[in-house]
Amino acid sequence: MKKKLLAVFLFSATTMLCAQTLQTSNKYFEVGNFKEVHNPAWGVTDDPWCINDHTFIYDKKKKKWHVIGITHARKMDYIKDPGLNLLHISADSLFQTPWEIHPHALTADFKKYKESVLWAPYCVHHKGKYYMYVCAGSQGGAHVHDSYQMNLYISKNLKNWERYKQNPLFVDGFDARDPMIIRDGNQWIMYYTANSTPMGGNHVIAAYVSKDLFHWSDRKIVFCPFPKRNFRRTYRVSFRCETW
Repeated sequence: MKKKLLAVFLFSATTMLCAQTLQTSNKYFEVGNFKEVHNPAWGVTDDPWCINDHTFIYDKKKKKWHVIGITHARKMDYIKDPGLNLLHISADSLFQTPWEIHPHALTADFKKYKESVLWAPYCVHHKGKYYMYVCAGSQGGAHVHDSYQMNLYISKNLKNWERYKQNPLFVDGFDARDPMIIRDGNQWIMYYTANSTPMGGNHVIAAYVSKDLFHWSDRKIVFCPFPKRNFRRTYRVSFRCETW
């Protein structure tokens, strides 16, 4: 039995797609030709930008794919811009090139909302609304790594986003980020990268649960790949799973 899968590969400055064929019985896959579908640096010679961590979401009514992701100058200046904007592009097909470029989905507002970064969005569609979960950095600044916020932004059309009035949903460290949400029966589970202690320890995958996508509780560490290694010698853990 063969299953057709689509995989997205991110190479620092561009988004590229390739088709994969997975034959589950023999456990192999084939990678087709890479196709560049978006590059913020196209046509730019002075201060080109790039795309970083991003989320895919499909609008079933309009039959469009959307990508929202971190964007910043390719030559990153963490002090000047640690990742303050989320770009937004869309297409009728995953293999369309180029994708349509929209205004930024969000820009961090530290003065008003204490958002020091906007990192690694993940979007869920539920009952006519889109719920986007984003790491918003620390209220003390992006350099305060032990208290990163997980924020929620809500939209009906993927273009106009409202900040959830009770942000942050929770605070964790070290640079807690990269959320991914799945539905499990009558509850939602959010997995994200964190550490065993806010100031360091071992890199881990932690999880919160929610009944309504707004209130999250019962934090647990669900995976610790290198329990005997210290913070500075452990690789950061990041993962994604998807149901279709």
